[in-house]
Amino acid sequence: MADDSFLLAKQVIANLKKHSFQLAGAESCTGGMVSALLTAVPGASEVFLGSVVSYSNAVKIKTVGVQAEVLETEGAVSLETVSQMLDGVLMLHSDQKRAECAFAVSGVAGPTGGTKEKPVGTVFIGVSVKGRKSIKRFFIQGSRQQIREKSVEIALVMINHAISDIKMLDIMENWEYSNLVIPIKQVNEREHFHR
Repeated sequence: MADDSFLLAKQVIANLKKHSFQLAGAESCTGGMVSALLTAVPGASEVFLGSVVSYSNAVKIKTVGVQAEVLETEGAVSLETVSQMLDGVLMLHSDQKRAECAFAVSGVAGPTGGTKEKPVGTVFIGVSVKGRKSIKRFFIQGSRQQIREKSVEIALVMINHAISDIKMLDIMENWEYSNLVIPIKQVNEREHFHR
């Protein structure tokens, strides 16, 4: 992962501490890459509760509570699945420290597995803050590793923006990824996402 991604993770941890928020996550195609970056930041345990790598449908159902019917009708890579992943990972922590924030990622990283409706590079990323959600579909070009790494960057940017200002959840609905690496010095500038 690029140094910029680690700096993004540091910003997320700092922002969580600033707002006294707890974060939890559920990852599919990124396989824990978001969590790995977050836990690489010293002091992350103060604000990051953990995440579930819900790579298989069975884990999505049994661990994070995605309904089998949703997986059958909408597929693992869908807005509905990511929405239930967000809800499920928050429920996992409801009897411990309550997470105010959650993220979820599910996509087709390739090189196989794509369809006409959901080609390789289709990724759904969702963020929830204090009960409000934003889930966005992205089309990311590149190799399997590039798709996964760019998904991680987007997730970190979405988390960071949502923590900073909950109103950003509404703005995120119009974001489209530019397929460019996000320079850390411009992470808070909206021109990297265009309407």
